[in-house]
Amino acid sequence: FQAHDGIRDFCLSRGLGDVYKRQSLMGYQGIRETAIACHQKANQLRDLLLQCSGVEPMFAGACFHEFAIKLPIPAKQMINGMIEEGVLAGLDLADFPVAGVTDAEHGLLVAVTEKRTESELQHYAQAFARILAASE
Repeated sequence: FQAHDGIRDFCLSRGLGDVYKRQSLMGYQGIRETAIACHQKANQLRDLLLQCSGVEPMFAGACFHEFAIKLPIPAKQMINGMIEEGVLAGLDLADFPVAGVTDAEHGLLVAVTEKRTESELQHYAQAFARILAASE
């Protein structure tokens, strides 16, 4: 047992406690509205990104508040380009090896929360499209 492990565990526990407190204050209706907003915004951004040439869903099926897309360029290239645009693009699926997932180095996991505004979603999609266009 390391001292920093105990600190990390304490911080994690405190963080989860805060989440539970927030949820209890929101109530059923508040949690429901938050979930719906996350779902709608994630699907809106997903639809915008799938309009870009060479971008396709990484997996078949619906999504809730996150989705994986397959890029025509390495995900690391997209992530680095988006950082230059001031945007956190998501996670490179190559960093999380899963058996049976092909082309993980081209996979990007994107999460959208209820806090994202319409202009932030548009900014993400425009920066994403610019990076793809510059890579051609």
